[in-house]
Amino acid sequence: MFRSRFLTFVVFVSMLVALVPLSQRAAAVSTTVVISQVYGGGGNSGATFKNDFIELFNRGGAVVDVTGWSVQYASAAGTSWAATPLSGTIQPGQYYLVQEAAGAGGTTNLPTPDATGTIAMSATSAKVALVNTTAALTGSGCPFSATVVDFVGYGTANCAETSATLTLSNTTAASRKAGVPDTDSNSADFAVGAPNPHNTAYVDAVPAVASTTPGDGATGVATNSNLSVTFSEPVAASPGAFTVSCDSSGSHAVTTTGGPLTFTVDPTVNFAVGELCTATVVAAEIQDQDGFLDHPSGDRVFSFRTADVAPTISVTSPAAGATSVALNANITLTFSEPVDVTGTWFTIGCATSDGHEASATTGPTTFQLDPVVDFAANETCTVTVLASQVTDQDTIDPPDTMTADYVFRFTTIAAPTFIHDIQGASHLSPMTGLTPLNVPGVVTAKRTNGFYMQDTAPDSNEATSEGIFVFTSSVPTVNVGDAVSVKATVQEFRPGGDSTGNLKTTELVSPTVTVLSSGNPLPTPVVIGTGGRIPPNQLIEDDANGSVETSGVFDPANDGIDFYESLEGMRVQVNNAVAVGPTNAFGETPIIGDDGANALVRTARGGILLRPEDGNPERLVADDAIVSMPKVNVGDHYSGPIVGVLDYNFGNFFLEVTQSVGRIDNGLQRETATAPSTYELAVATFNFENLDPTDPQSKFDQLATYIVQSLRSPDLIGGEEVQDDNGATDNGIVDASATLSQLVAAIQAAGGPRYEWREIDPANDQDGGEPGGNIRQVFLFRTDRGLSFVDRPGATATTPTGVTGSGASTQLTLSPGRIDPTNPNGAWTSSRKPLVGEFVYRGEKVFAIVNHFNSKGGDDPLMGRFQPPVQSTATQRHKQATIVADFVSQITAADSNANVIVIGDLNDFEFSETVTILKNAGLHDFIETLPLNQRYSYEFEGNAQVLDHIMGSDAVFARLVEFDAVHVNAEFADQASDHDPSVIRVLFNREPTVSAGGPYTVHEGSTTTVTATGTDPDGDPLTYAWDLDNNGTFETAGQTATFSAAALDGPTTRTVSVRATDNGGLTATTSTTITVANVAPTATLHAPSSVLAGSDFVLSLTDSFDPSVADTAAGFTFAINCGAGYGAFDSTSSASCPTTVTGDRSVGAKIKDKDG
Repeated sequence: MFRSRFLTFVVFVSMLVALVPLSQRAAAVSTTVVISQVYGGGGNSGATFKNDFIELFNRGGAVVDVTGWSVQYASAAGTSWAATPLSGTIQPGQYYLVQEAAGAGGTTNLPTPDATGTIAMSATSAKVALVNTTAALTGSGCPFSATVVDFVGYGTANCAETSATLTLSNTTAASRKAGVPDTDSNSADFAVGAPNPHNTAYVDAVPAVASTTPGDGATGVATNSNLSVTFSEPVAASPGAFTVSCDSSGSHAVTTTGGPLTFTVDPTVNFAVGELCTATVVAAEIQDQDGFLDHPSGDRVFSFRTADVAPTISVTSPAAGATSVALNANITLTFSEPVDVTGTWFTIGCATSDGHEASATTGPTTFQLDPVVDFAANETCTVTVLASQVTDQDTIDPPDTMTADYVFRFTTIAAPTFIHDIQGASHLSPMTGLTPLNVPGVVTAKRTNGFYMQDTAPDSNEATSEGIFVFTSSVPTVNVGDAVSVKATVQEFRPGGDSTGNLKTTELVSPTVTVLSSGNPLPTPVVIGTGGRIPPNQLIEDDANGSVETSGVFDPANDGIDFYESLEGMRVQVNNAVAVGPTNAFGETPIIGDDGANALVRTARGGILLRPEDGNPERLVADDAIVSMPKVNVGDHYSGPIVGVLDYNFGNFFLEVTQSVGRIDNGLQRETATAPSTYELAVATFNFENLDPTDPQSKFDQLATYIVQSLRSPDLIGGEEVQDDNGATDNGIVDASATLSQLVAAIQAAGGPRYEWREIDPANDQDGGEPGGNIRQVFLFRTDRGLSFVDRPGATATTPTGVTGSGASTQLTLSPGRIDPTNPNGAWTSSRKPLVGEFVYRGEKVFAIVNHFNSKGGDDPLMGRFQPPVQSTATQRHKQATIVADFVSQITAADSNANVIVIGDLNDFEFSETVTILKNAGLHDFIETLPLNQRYSYEFEGNAQVLDHIMGSDAVFARLVEFDAVHVNAEFADQASDHDPSVIRVLFNREPTVSAGGPYTVHEGSTTTVTATGTDPDGDPLTYAWDLDNNGTFETAGQTATFSAAALDGPTTRTVSVRATDNGGLTATTSTTITVANVAPTATLHAPSSVLAGSDFVLSLTDSFDPSVADTAAGFTFAINCGAGYGAFDSTSSASCPTTVTGDRSVGAKIKDKDG
């Protein structure tokens, strides 16, 4: 899209629309008597007539009796009407003159009036009505009624038929146009000219031919003569009004000019020599202009005879006095009639190259002279046609030969000055201010105010461009493919003016352009990229200090800004171009070539990432100023190579595309964030881009869709650029309730929750942005998921909030509040003040600060003349960041565990000093949790970059689940805002604690009950599960569980674990031990109660039992006590005991398992 080459200021203007009366239409078109002339300058200074007058005319076919009628007058804005009564009749086609008041001047009386009044009419503007009664009209504006026959408003009258006539004067009247029907539009029906009053006594005469040239019967008329016809009065002539026919050359087509009294009739073909011609003025095609529309009484016919004339030179090429004639030009001579030439009939002499012989071809009317030797540069040549050697071919003599030698001169083109010499190997031309006389080239492209041309014979130095722009100031007359020679002054043009950081472009101005030939092939475009010249892909400029136009080394091989300068004005081609920014409202699309093969860090979605030492000089802006281009999104491609001319504008090198291409849609989709789960707080930042109720509802609806569907209705949104209720209208209104109500309603209509808001109205026109808009930051929050706002009222636009309390009692003094809004160091001058608010979520305080730091508008462009670019706006952002950082430090000093979230459009990069200041206050920039190629929220001139941030304190960072830059705007040609929103999910759920009890003891083969106890700091209920076999699986649900030792062999120790889980899924796990005690085996002792002395008895153990399967499987050992003590343990469970004496004996037996 074309953008003006002149400096453009964006000005926001409040418009006051004055309510003015609109012209109204009369009730009906008058078909009988009409007002035909109005004059109010009578007797005034400079006037001829002494009186004002109103003239009527009967345009109908019947007599009209105007007795009892009146003409009435009122001033331009007046409501009082003065009437002059009429009497008598008006015949069809008859005028009627009403004389009004006389002035002190004038020299001529009006014709005898038909009615007389005393109304002093305005000479410039007023209203006149023809009324069929004498009753004065009433009412303001347009008093149209059935009594009004005709009405005329002139000048600035507040009433007219459709629209008033032009303003009149002391010497002009408004006269109804002859032959024009009453269209009910005063401006269309009346013309302004000298007054010419008519009364009823006026008799119209029919028009007649007064004279002709040549006269009837004239002889010796030149064969190339035109005819002249003069009438007795002004007439209108239709296209067929004049015919000419001759006895030899036949009928002649003619063109007619002049009128309305005298017309010139120009035959398109000359007459033949000595022939009789007849001219006819066709009466039916002639009509006078006095209102009666009469035709002459009959056709007028006159005849004349032509005569022979001496042959002459009628046309030469080059023309006499021509300049910049090509050195190899031929000379063409065209005679007035066929001629014979004999002998040496011409000479060619030049100041430098002297006499030239030439061959003559064709004839007998047009001859071409081809000099044997080319002319020299910048010399004057004289061509003489010798009269004595040229005779005409007709037989009517004399005359026969030319009356005198014909001599003409021309100047040849100057020695060429080549474009590469004008451009030079630098940013500024070494020839600035000089005027080369002959700059050759071929026209490669046209603009509305000039054209590009390129030398087809380039030098061998890639550092010097072969192309240049020729500024014509209006649409150029050359065509693409014309070979031209240009004489012009070399000038350096800086887009936007010298106050900007833009580079200058070299131009040719005030040109004289000579087209040498047409239809020439265009120079082959230079391929920018693989297979051609590969641009630098990281370094813009590394050796300048200040302006690259006056410092540094011109280094196209390594410096991106010099690389493109060396191609300025030339045809270039980008193959396999990919869009790295969306098409903007001006039809401009940032691209890189070769599908980004020669670029460095690309974004995950097809863009190119801005980095601290990489401004991506490989970017070009494809512009649609010459041919239409498709709108594209980031990552889209084109159906063919991008071919055009390289130019510079608005801080970037532009490829002015000359060959249309189609779009290849890469299918870029708008992203959707993950919805927050239970106990996850979702916080977003979203720049709404000057949102106010004057925006279309579609913008509100699209923003709402992004909030609901793409951001998944976050709990808290820090919104930026919310304007007051009447947008840019600067009338003192600062309230934004209507704006926010409309947005909240749109969110609900899109299926979202009901959001509440908090904000502080700024002081009028104190916070920057669009004048009158009063942009501000806002909190939008939903309360249905547990978030609540802590209101501590009292804040104003200039009242600072503070921090009070400590630990969990830390709070804001005002909520919502502003941070240091009247800072004396100018931190917030014409800039948005931070909005801070205190929230509670799941019993914990959250401090949120939403920001919109100072804009980067005014910084030097990356590809501008000042290198390295100066970020003049950064100083104020550093002040702003310091104030916010200090405020955050106050909160975290009071409570080291405080949840502080800093969000918003910081207008600076993640690697900037602005963000570093905030990081030094203990904040984490969450976008840095993403991979490098995902770190961006904004697209500017094809550079993907971070302007929108969400930062948090240590406490928030420890809880961070995910940060997501949600790409829904910045990469797309259709945007609801130019920023992408971002969102974080923060887990606000503290882990429970749990105890497994114990340690426990259980006998082998037995069971025991284990019991857990737990607490949750958020008061959530807990569920429990036990891992009783220590295999890592919590298989047994319940706060209590039964531990079985049935299969265990004591003594041993077992570990059991318990896990407690809250409603948010957080868990706590602990373990305890269970000691499995060994149980002694049992058996039944069999012994006799008595035996005879001397007899043996048997002791035996039966029914051996041990609860341990392992012990049982291993077997038991036994020890028998026959009365004398236990013997050794062995596997024998019985023994024969001898007796020798009588008496009592204590006997026993023992059983032992493997554990002893």
